Amino acid sequence: MRYNEVFARMVGEPALSGASLADLPELYLNAVNAGWVKAENGAWLLRLFSDRYPACIDSFADITDCEATINGRGIPDDDLGRTGMERVRKLATRGYAFACTALYSLNQRGDHPPFLSYISVGLADVEDGAIYTGYVTFTAMRDGEPPYIKDITAIESSAVLVVNSEECMAPLPAGS
Repeated sequence: MRYNEVFARMVGEPALSGASLADLPELYLNAVNAGWVKAENGAWLLRLFSDRYPACIDSFADITDCEATINGRGIPDDDLGRTGMERVRKLATRGYAFACTALYSLNQRGDHPPFLSYISVGLADVEDGAIYTGYVTFTAMRDGEPPYIKDITAIESSAVLVVNSEECMAPLPAGS
């Protein structure tokens, strides 16, 4: 697990220690349960998101772009308060729980390249002000293709956490 300075300051690794399956919003649980699929172009995609993607997956510049776009989703937050660091920590925990659970699921297949999940939380402008929002995506690590984010330490506007598939060899606890 790697993270940038903004993540260390806003969330911190200890905030993730209690992450469990109970932190998974329904959309994420459904995505994990639907499983992974390897597309004809070599991209590894969450089946639920791939099946719902309206465009041709062959239209992407490279496989990493394809995976990041199709596997990426905003972190559900309608049930959270609109402000504060508690919102930030909850968004990060939900993203982390999804990352760990999806990568654990992928690891159960055993025939995939090493994978990374990127979780980010940052301010977004909305009609009535600014609000913290989160995003999660998954991409494989491939020779000859740059990573989705080359240097997370250079990002100063959002908290960014990167989880490696090798760190997700055991399932998260069920939680409450």
